[in-house]
Amino acid sequence: MQKKMTSLKGVDASRLVATKYYTPLVLLAGCGAILFGGHPNFSTLVSRLILDAPFIFVAYFLLSVAEVRAAKDFFEYRRFAAWTKVTYDQIASCGRSCLPGFGYMRLIGSNGTKATIYFVSGPLFDQPGTELTAYIENQCPPRSRSDSHLTENFGAPDRNWQFTATMILAGLLSAIIAATLFPGFLFEPELKSFPSLLALLVVILWRASTWPWGMITLAILTLQVANWRFDRRVWSGAFVLGFVIGYMATQALNR
Repeated sequence: MQKKMTSLKGVDASRLVATKYYTPLVLLAGCGAILFGGHPNFSTLVSRLILDAPFIFVAYFLLSVAEVRAAKDFFEYRRFAAWTKVTYDQIASCGRSCLPGFGYMRLIGSNGTKATIYFVSGPLFDQPGTELTAYIENQCPPRSRSDSHLTENFGAPDRNWQFTATMILAGLLSAIIAATLFPGFLFEPELKSFPSLLALLVVILWRASTWPWGMITLAILTLQVANWRFDRRVWSGAFVLGFVIGYMATQALNR
């Protein structure tokens, strides 16, 4: 048993704890303080919830990423408690995520279904010069290398275009509906009673979706979606792209 444990390679525990647990808990605590601070009425509560939504999404994503430790012939992963053992021939594709500090794997189930897991990546604890994602890629059969996601995908390229367009449209409609139901959503939030750091983060998020800084946000999101060739993994980026477009459009129409 001891030999097996020592053969498993993973990232430093402090990196994992900071990424998977500490950061999302801080985000959720900040969102809670903004959401319920000052005994808000229903309209204010909903407006704050919409403003908090990106931070809540990021926190949920970080809590759901997996911890991975790899050996020569297999690897194990877990999201919370139980470890799941997987052989490398069950990996359909593997590579670095578009999000810095994370990797992804598409696993083939026993019934042929596929599931994608994201995991905390970084230098191996006992081999600082080797990254976890690269180590796993080197153990995979050739068909599982990271470039295979360009041809072996959850859907055909045409369907990816349609899916991306749908998510952009969904984000655009969400922004228009939010601005229609809650007109105050279009204006800079009043956060004088909140801690300065939280207020600063919220103001930065708001300014990133308004003219002229919103143009930079749109350029970054467009490059992200295009860089991954409209792959379905960037659905969140496509949704936010549409949301920012709708938000800026409603702001322009209300001036």
